[in-house]
Amino acid sequence: MGAAILTAALFALLFGIIEGPERGWSSPVVLGGFAGAAVLMAVFVLYALRARHPLLDPRVFAIAPLRSGVLGIGLAFFGLFALFFVNAQYLQYAQGYSPLLTGVAIAPLVIGMILVSKRSVGLAQRFGGRLMFVAGMLTLAAGLGSLSLADASTPYALYAADLFVISVGMGLCVPTLSVGVMAALPSERAGLGSGLNSAAREIGSALGVAVLGTILTGRFADGLPPALAGHAHSAGEALAVADAAGGGPGAHARVIEAFTGAAAAGFRAVAAAVALGALLVALGLPRRDHRTPGTRRTRDIS
Repeated sequence: MGAAILTAALFALLFGIIEGPERGWSSPVVLGGFAGAAVLMAVFVLYALRARHPLLDPRVFAIAPLRSGVLGIGLAFFGLFALFFVNAQYLQYAQGYSPLLTGVAIAPLVIGMILVSKRSVGLAQRFGGRLMFVAGMLTLAAGLGSLSLADASTPYALYAADLFVISVGMGLCVPTLSVGVMAALPSERAGLGSGLNSAAREIGSALGVAVLGTILTGRFADGLPPALAGHAHSAGEALAVADAAGGGPGAHARVIEAFTGAAAAGFRAVAAAVALGALLVALGLPRRDHRTPGTRRTRDIS
């Protein structure tokens, strides 16, 4: 029952975000989606507080490091999956890469995480989890902000450097946050900590795609020529229609310009959200915490 209520709440929230640009943010349908999400989340909390074996006991969020860790993980994946939503389209349509080359071109995202993530927990123990989290999230935000400058003429080396910066930011903050969530719970509730980590990643990812996709679609439609305004669901669709209509290189260039401009607006918004959210979340993280996962806190969460 709890899973069904929570799923419905998230569906209503994503529905409101996605439909906002098309139907209008003040439309009854969109406002109803947001209101429904709020009501369903309240129902979920009340149900979980009374259930004998709840899907998620809301009282665990009274532990500040756990609450901040879960929010931080969600925020990091919010930024990362916003990138994933645009990355392939940019490389294929703006840069003209094949699908295979596009897959190879995102390798810097993997390299940075591999190099940094295995050292980040040790660095957090030395310098403090809060410092590592803020450093990682601001690095992630800087990479996303730099991507907002990319257009069809951007050299791949510069684009790859931005991807590497983003991956370094993820490598700095995510392992530290994940370990912090596990350490905030007693060892017999390790399964709950793992579930919270996974849920935060999934929810953050879905919100990242929804938010950037919403901004991208709205700005893309505004930047297209009037004849193509109804084909703003993807750059590929708009390019196909422009080519079929015989628009020539000029029409093709206008579509790409509209797409990169819309992506830039989305990246700026997501980068700002990540940076601001990181500063707020950091307030709940300990400066230094030498506990290892499984150490029981004094606060009773049973």
